[in-house]
Amino acid sequence: MIRLFVVSIMLALCFNPQAWSEADGVVADISSYYVDISPSFTGTRVLLYGAVDIDNGNVILIIKGPRNDFLMDKQERVLGIWVKGKTVLYDNVPHFYHIISSEPVDKIASLSAIETYNLALDALNITGTENRLVIAEQTELRQYLRKMEQNGLYSQSTENFVWLGKRLFRVELNFPVNVPTGTYILESYHLRDGYVVSAQALPLFIRKSGFLGFLDAFADNYGYLYGLVAMIMACMMGYVAHRLFGKD
Repeated sequence: MIRLFVVSIMLALCFNPQAWSEADGVVADISSYYVDISPSFTGTRVLLYGAVDIDNGNVILIIKGPRNDFLMDKQERVLGIWVKGKTVLYDNVPHFYHIISSEPVDKIASLSAIETYNLALDALNITGTENRLVIAEQTELRQYLRKMEQNGLYSQSTENFVWLGKRLFRVELNFPVNVPTGTYILESYHLRDGYVVSAQALPLFIRKSGFLGFLDAFADNYGYLYGLVAMIMACMMGYVAHRLFGKD
């Protein structure tokens, strides 16, 4: 069914001039706007497909989200010993950031385009605040990026980009088992001579399903009641364990 749906969309794009005028260079869609995480979730993939208005145009796709703040302890050297230093707060940092391009980014995008649209991992605009002063902690940031790459949450490659002819393309978006829930944004950039000439954004929602989804929603909407129920259940389990295994 998904393949049939993809083919129908591709044919509509190719033979509908109005779609091209509205897309203004690039148009894309995905096989599903929702990813459900169940207890047996082992990762999944979502198919993104699209087209450009010139033969073999340069395309860069970015999948990012959700954003949160995080704290990182700065390591300082005191009398030859590394100790915990000041804590730095990084604001509004994406927990997932995948870049997929038709060609290596540095070959198809100018430096100004990369910096303006964050088209490369090295160009991510992440800043920290310490005592209300904006600072640049490059060493800590590089460590953070390496950790996220090792966990499969940050990546940059051309491997999953496939041309289906001269104007149509397909991309497999892989989400690992540890992908965080939340709202994601899928950005498609069409470039000419190194500069972005058109762009499109699509939403993607990753959510917990079944009993996990119920617990997650219950905890968000009724935090105090959830904590009270958790305490009661812990006491009950402790009592049952004592009755079963305790010594008189």
